[in-house]
Amino acid sequence: MKNVDLLWILILLLVTSCIIYYKDDISQLLDDNRVSYSVNEEDNNYKTDSIVSYSSNEQMKKDKKAFITGENLYFNEEYNIYYTYLSSEGKKIYNQVYANALVYNKTFTTVTKISTNELSDVMEALFNDHPELFYLDTNYSYKYNSNGMCIEITLNYNDTVNNIEYNKDVFEKEVNRIVNEANKLANDFEKEKYVYMALINEVDYDKSANYNQSAFSALVVGKSVCAGYARAFQLIMQRLNIPTYYVLGFAKEEHAWNIVKLNGGYYNVDLTWDDTGGVYKHFNLTDRDIAVTHERRGISKNLPKCNYRMG
Repeated sequence: MKNVDLLWILILLLVTSCIIYYKDDISQLLDDNRVSYSVNEEDNNYKTDSIVSYSSNEQMKKDKKAFITGENLYFNEEYNIYYTYLSSEGKKIYNQVYANALVYNKTFTTVTKISTNELSDVMEALFNDHPELFYLDTNYSYKYNSNGMCIEITLNYNDTVNNIEYNKDVFEKEVNRIVNEANKLANDFEKEKYVYMALINEVDYDKSANYNQSAFSALVVGKSVCAGYARAFQLIMQRLNIPTYYVLGFAKEEHAWNIVKLNGGYYNVDLTWDDTGGVYKHFNLTDRDIAVTHERRGISKNLPKCNYRMG
């Protein structure tokens, strides 16, 4: 009997020693499976943490079997310029989000852990580079562990996705209509002017417009705000093989406009202000000219400087 008691004492001592020795590893394991939830709302420019906190280890295992990585995707760095501003880990998440958006997946486990701060840059880069994803809302949510590392992303889609093939067809017809007419012109500058005037003539500024953060609102609905104007202009110009970027910043309020590359130089173009305040007032301006009213913010500060005057 004494031998049995002694054996149990030895076992308890051994277990206790293991717990003490491996306590840091055990703590890390618990941290990796402890998940919180956060929501991004671009329009309000803030994140809020909910009180939800739980372990989703089993669900994560299931997701890992089927998630799409996008690891074989290639992005042209002159046209998808925001992609170049990301770290190697950020690019992996960018690829994954884009690949999942193409097949309308909603929730997926990340291919690599990434800080929530860097995730914000990744998502902004993706939205800024890809106006063709008109059905993808600019608000999203994510789960992160106690170390602040994102481990799951949930995308949101607007209701154009409910009839996506039809809406894509209508959208592409509008894009191609303007592209085909612009392609008849002699040079990139004339093409730019044509696209600029086509959008100003065909789009009305309307804060209540449906899908107003997307190019769809400008090209199909015919009503939009600055985001829709800028994304529509970006998409059409890119289809004309003229590098054009979406710029986020401040101009009396949160605002979006474009930078276009012509003949080796870069220029600011603001269709929204010119549609509401007079054409060609904010067309192909230098940074110095536009700085009176416009200020780049966030990762848009990394975009090429516009220092050349036309002519």
